[in-house]
Amino acid sequence: MPRPSIGPVPNSEPGRLPIQQAALVFGVVFLVLGVLGFIPGITTDAGGADFTEHGGRLFGVFGTSGLDNLVRLVFGVLGVVLGLRSAFGSAVYLGVGGVFYFLIWLYSVLADPTVSNDGMGIGAADWALNTVLGLGMVVVAVITRPRRAGRTPELNDPPFDANPTPN
Repeated sequence: MPRPSIGPVPNSEPGRLPIQQAALVFGVVFLVLGVLGFIPGITTDAGGADFTEHGGRLFGVFGTSGLDNLVRLVFGVLGVVLGLRSAFGSAVYLGVGGVFYFLIWLYSVLADPTVSNDGMGIGAADWALNTVLGLGMVVVAVITRPRRAGRTPELNDPPFDANPTPN
């Protein structure tokens, strides 16, 4: 029996695929957080810090700086643009973004705790936030990834027809 051809991913509903919607949601969240990070009152204790130092606290909890807020804004724009454009771009955004946040978490765990300000806002709340963002983005990318139409190959399926027709 010939294998079904693997064509484009079907989209039974008009609109965006779930992976694109997920990228849009993460993008909007990053945009909102980036903007909120620049608003006095929502970001506290930022008076004495320069653009790269973590003097401020977003919602009084998460260490932040102007550079962090700028990164969140860029990350948010990427999520929105890629979410609007393609499923592949959305998958890359969620997967690479998740790994990026996991690496930030890993750095913050391994960094020297005696350094008062290394630009990374080390703290338990920041660890939790980076863990949730990193794992969340990767898990959402896997759960919402588009699946191709047709039969799923079995583990022992040969990569070609067992009885090829002679030429």
